[in-house]
Amino acid sequence: MNHLLTKKNLAVLLSSPPDRTLFAFDFDGTLAPIVPHPNDAELSIATKRLLEKLSKLAHVAVISGRSVIDL
Repeated sequence: MNHLLTKKNLAVLLSSPPDRTLFAFDFDGTLAPIVPHPNDAELSIATKRLLEKLSKLAHVAVISGRSVIDL
């Protein structure tokens, strides 16, 4: 699997005009690993930092069937 939020791929992703780019990520199974109990799903610190960095450069959305409070 080739991870999208690596330093190598971030440069490629950001080559599109930032005002016309939306990066949308699913939470469960993409940003956070699938776990036996959904309440135990967590975003890693490294992934959180990468999302924060990306959000300063382009629009970022997290997609989930969960409520915002549950995320």
